[in-house]
Amino acid sequence: MLGPYAGIELYERFGSTTTFLVAASLAAGSVAVATTLPETRPPSAHAARPSGMLSAAALYPSALYLAFFFGYGGVVSFLPLFAEREQLGNPGRFYTLFALAGVAVRPGAGRLADRLGRRVVVLPALVAAGLALALLAAGRSPVWLGAAALLYGIGFGAGTPALMAMTTDRVPLEERGRAMGTFYTALELGIFAGAVLLGLFAERFGYRLMWWVAACVPWLAAVAALRDVRRPRG
Repeated sequence: MLGPYAGIELYERFGSTTTFLVAASLAAGSVAVATTLPETRPPSAHAARPSGMLSAAALYPSALYLAFFFGYGGVVSFLPLFAEREQLGNPGRFYTLFALAGVAVRPGAGRLADRLGRRVVVLPALVAAGLALALLAAGRSPVWLGAAALLYGIGFGAGTPALMAMTTDRVPLEERGRAMGTFYTALELGIFAGAVLLGLFAERFGYRLMWWVAACVPWLAAVAALRDVRRPRG
């Protein structure tokens, strides 16, 4: 939540060496804590062994999740450069507000997904993510940057638990590990594709048009989600 803002402050005050040493120390501490965690599901000799690396049943929610992270690939790669060029202040504030908004809405979004259905939450979340990227394209001040961060966090905070629940709804218990692997593979692919393709687009047409292109991806995914919004599950 505070990592991007704190990282930029550390870099500006103490340089890159200190920043990376602090990050490495925190990562090492996380590994130490992880080694103390118990196994939550002991292996069973009777468990079914699914074939293949990806879960076919998880592909639909994973594709929607990729749509969220396509634009995020541009945000993590180019927002600092964009903010500096447009004199929008410390871009770390964007990431902090984004994280705060996501944390704030996630519990309520999860409850809504249970009560109203997964797609009913996913649809407006995708629209919100696209609107946030459109605000980056149109904004001219730090206020617009902050508004985009909050809206982006709301979209991600609402969409993530609903899509995770949709994924687990679609697979049997013994396949959930593979399904979540598929789900998070989509996350990484979205960031990778967004960083590469949006970077090529920004190089040729500029950052603002790049943000508009990024905004269209979750909006197109919302159209796909809208087709099935009336289904009670998944």
